Amino acid sequence: MVEEHHVGAFVGPYRPGRRFFFIISLLTPLLRSTFVSGARHNGFIQVVGLIVLETLYLISLIVLRPYYTRGADALEIFLSLTRLITTGALIAFVKEKLAVTAIPRVGIGIGLAVVWCVGIVVVIINILVNILPWKKLWCRITGRKHVEENADSVNELEKGTVDATLPNSEAASTGRSDSSIAPHKEHDKTAAVDDNERTRNTMMVQQNDK
Repeated sequence: MVEEHHVGAFVGPYRPGRRFFFIISLLTPLLRSTFVSGARHNGFIQVVGLIVLETLYLISLIVLRPYYTRGADALEIFLSLTRLITTGALIAFVKEKLAVTAIPRVGIGIGLAVVWCVGIVVVIINILVNILPWKKLWCRITGRKHVEENADSVNELEKGTVDATLPNSEAASTGRSDSSIAPHKEHDKTAAVDDNERTRNTMMVQQNDK
């Protein structure tokens, strides 16, 4: 049986082996605000620093995959990629390096708004899918039995740390079933031999009578 551990809000969303990821989650907005406020007189340094920061955060998500489910990892990677794209597009608004005219900047701004709208729609859909009891409702409609799984137990199953005696118990039960079947097979063979002997004796008696 998997032991339940009470964890805090910072490390709760992450797997037991990846709970250190909350440090990265806390440092990322801190460094982001540091670049924005510290380099407020130079927009190019702001944008480049934010691009580097978002790139490192995206790489850490892809490599570590800290969340319990693949869906949570995919959602966080998608949102991080959205931030990286929108941050990289901000370089067009830097007047120190690029002299982009007003009309292209308006187009880029519209594109950024569309990208952020897509991200918001994805987040809303994710909330609706996970917060409402769709699985219970579907099981009630179809008449199937709903089984709720604990996230910790799912994680332990993925790691292969569940009770290793289950295959042995299954093998033992199989062995018991085989052993219970074996006497029946031997009894059937014995009965068949006895029937053959009776038939042979009957035929010999008939020949002697003739």
